[in-house]
Amino acid sequence: MEQKNLYSKDLIKQISIKQNLSIEDTKKAFKFLIACITNHLLNNFNINITGFLKLVKTVRMTKQTTHPQTHKTHTIPKRHVVTCRFSKKFIRTIQTGT
Repeated sequence: MEQKNLYSKDLIKQISIKQNLSIEDTKKAFKFLIACITNHLLNNFNINITGFLKLVKTVRMTKQTTHPQTHKTHTIPKRHVVTCRFSKKFIRTIQTGT
């Protein structure tokens, strides 16, 4: 099966047509949605979009690892990670195609 991509500009165009809005208004709303999600994740909120996905920001603490061949120690710095969990309903829809 050939892999296809849906880019944000295509999504904006489809929403614009479906909702009978101008491309510019749809683009503003889309950018606001992305900014809102980003801002809430930065402020340690979980994002729940019912029936679609859940975004959770977690912190991975600093840890030490050792290279198996050289035995040199390497420090992996503390970092913030966003994980995405799709809803069971969404996964079922993708799997069954309905």
